[in-house]
Amino acid sequence: MMLWEGDYMDKWTRLRDALYEMQDHLSDENYHLYENVIDEITRFDDWDFKCRLAELLASVNNQHAFHTLLQLAQDRNPLVQVDALDALSSYPSPETREQAIKNMKSRYWLVRGYAYTCLGDICTDEERAETIDLLEGIQEKNMFARINLLVTLVNRGESKYLDRLFKMYPRCMYRNKITILNNFAYYHDAFDQEIRERICAFLRDHKCIYEPYSVVEAYHRLEEVYLVYELDLNTKTIYALEAHDQIDKEQYEEFFIGYYDSVNEYTKVMNRYKALPGFKLGRCTFRITPYHFPNVASDTDVKTVYDVSSWIGLDPTDDDIIVARGAALDRKEAQKMADAFQKKAEAEIKKYQDPSGKYEPVITTNIDEYQINKSHWREGFNTVTWTIEDEEECK
Repeated sequence: MMLWEGDYMDKWTRLRDALYEMQDHLSDENYHLYENVIDEITRFDDWDFKCRLAELLASVNNQHAFHTLLQLAQDRNPLVQVDALDALSSYPSPETREQAIKNMKSRYWLVRGYAYTCLGDICTDEERAETIDLLEGIQEKNMFARINLLVTLVNRGESKYLDRLFKMYPRCMYRNKITILNNFAYYHDAFDQEIRERICAFLRDHKCIYEPYSVVEAYHRLEEVYLVYELDLNTKTIYALEAHDQIDKEQYEEFFIGYYDSVNEYTKVMNRYKALPGFKLGRCTFRITPYHFPNVASDTDVKTVYDVSSWIGLDPTDDDIIVARGAALDRKEAQKMADAFQKKAEAEIKKYQDPSGKYEPVITTNIDEYQINKSHWREGFNTVTWTIEDEEECK
């Protein structure tokens, strides 16, 4: 008999169906009805079932679930250990602490990273000094695990480790950048005011950087948490979304897509664009620039944005020199901004005079009016043809 035939397959199907049922119905009140099948899944040789079970047990609170998670944290599969440690963060106890310390010695960096986080999450005030001494004595070589280790120390009040995270960020690959940004957002409520202010300064120093869209999305979600909702509810933030098509090492094209009033709005458009064939063929990414408007309430319904830009046109074979760019919410403010940009361009144009006299640099200052949450560039990428359905999706 083959492995996936007969009794084994019947059991696999039964346990799978039980997981689906628990996903919809498991609660503290009816937990006792599922204890036997939970024990079966814990003993069953399927790591995916065990991972899904650990995620489900994070939503209940009883001793059977707790001891099941301790058992899963010792499973031979590291992915099962990771999900169990994540769930155990909701069960502070001496047993959880002991298990997390054991997992911190794992040969798997992913397990170690989650073990550091679990230990920090369950740490009591009485255990704080001992926990900090323990974590500070670890020489972690893996980048992901080190990030979790440092974030745990910061979360325990050791703000001096923020500088190490800030210095690591530019050197990280995109997944680890997302890890840093997501951790900052997740522990927002636990951080004290000093740490929050330093993270806000970090956000301002690192905005408008070309990154994969997943990093951009994580960055701006974090920005919403810290800059808009935390520091000043009396500030409206509008996001300018552009596509950046890197043709080769030296040549690139930028396409302005539109202005949006929330992360969710521009994320929907980003997801639509990145699914287009032309976007996939090119080396495309996104650039998102936030514009903050003090003294305008964050829940103000803004209909129109005025895009103001000034540039110096050179020889047709060269790129234009962007002098300044900004956004305003009314026409008068836009005109004031345009006048200031024009003066700045006039002060800088001397640097671009052609000694041969073959061409004369030309200053152009524009004010363009855009509707909020509407995609204004619809030509698509390369071979894409827009339809009415595309238009509705990206409005």
